[in-house]
Amino acid sequence: MIKVWLKRTLWALGLLVLVPVALAVAWGLSNWRDAPAQDWPQALVPPPDTLADGDNLYEALRAVKASSPSLRMPDCKGDDCRAAWRAQAAEWPAQRRAQVAFGELCEAQAQRPGLRFEDPVPDSAAPLQHFAEYGHLVQCSNWLLTQAWEASEAQQSAQALAKLEQADRLNRAVLNGARTLIGHSIALAMLHRQMQVLTLVGEQHAELSPALRPLAAVAPPQLAAAQRRWIAAEASFNRAVTLTLPNDFGCDAAVGSDFVDRVGCRLQRLGYQPNYTLALFANHWQAALADLDDRDPLAAVAAQRQRAAKPLTGWMGTQFQWHGTTAHVLVDVAKPAYASYFERTADLHLSSSATALWLQARAQAIPRAEQAAWLDQQVSGSPLAQHLRRQDDGSWQLRPLQDSATRVVTRWPSPA
Repeated sequence: MIKVWLKRTLWALGLLVLVPVALAVAWGLSNWRDAPAQDWPQALVPPPDTLADGDNLYEALRAVKASSPSLRMPDCKGDDCRAAWRAQAAEWPAQRRAQVAFGELCEAQAQRPGLRFEDPVPDSAAPLQHFAEYGHLVQCSNWLLTQAWEASEAQQSAQALAKLEQADRLNRAVLNGARTLIGHSIALAMLHRQMQVLTLVGEQHAELSPALRPLAAVAPPQLAAAQRRWIAAEASFNRAVTLTLPNDFGCDAAVGSDFVDRVGCRLQRLGYQPNYTLALFANHWQAALADLDDRDPLAAVAAQRQRAAKPLTGWMGTQFQWHGTTAHVLVDVAKPAYASYFERTADLHLSSSATALWLQARAQAIPRAEQAAWLDQQVSGSPLAQHLRRQDDGSWQLRPLQDSATRVVTRWPSPA
């Protein structure tokens, strides 16, 4: 009896050891070989450098660095902006005096014919060694927008309009030329700030509404083109990191003094399949490009959300993929981080479209009793129909895709 019990116990212990070992060996054999190398899609190659340093806003503003403290416009929403900026405005003159050379350069660039911008794309051979500085762009935009708002407060409508037009040229140059995700994000932030100033100036100076409206509208094709550029840059960055990551293992499986060294190095890299990883990244980014719609920036958001909501298809209904485990982990970890950037772009479209429409209502002096019907007619069939509402007091309220966004204009006072 004792022998039978001992035999069964040993069998059970053996199974407890052998089953995990067998699974590990099976997994290792399944992930030993990489997929064949494939050509990288041309659509995922960043646009090349086209501007000489002297013609590039990015390089021009770096010629004179802004000194500290920077010209700061506090984050705010709606009516809070007026109070926040009035409290901060007392410090702006001293900050400008400390940055005279930069301010002069900023204003000269904003008035330059054919203003263009192109930010540097990280070197594919060393993607983590170059990180562009974008503070000078924000500083220049703030320099112009604060002057526009101050002129409006002083009832100098012509000066306010002139500075807003300069800021608009600068901000749109960045949007239309940014090739990286950070450059695109900076452009969105500057344009959101521009919408805030436009709303306050338009509220104070109804007579400027026709001239201000073109400064609010951001065409959907512009946003789609901007997203295609940063998608290509991010895809290229993913590719560069994937190809250089094996260097961190400290050995090269193709080089070694003998067979043992080569096998030992290969075991260190077991499960890492760069070609398969690149194929997954390429598929992900090509799908993102296909999601873009030149007419509706919200289409990409809907497609991204739908893709994120798909049920798990991994091993036994989990996220674990038996084949290409490491590749799937690397790609799946990166995916959620990008979804919010599509939402930010769509929020700019919603906010800028609503601002332009509100300025149109101001320009046309729509009677208060007719505003509700007029607004419904204007937004019918557009993305604004689901996001913009007229309140009982006549004000307009926007529901953005990102509730936590601090700079998105979401409220406009009654147009009349």
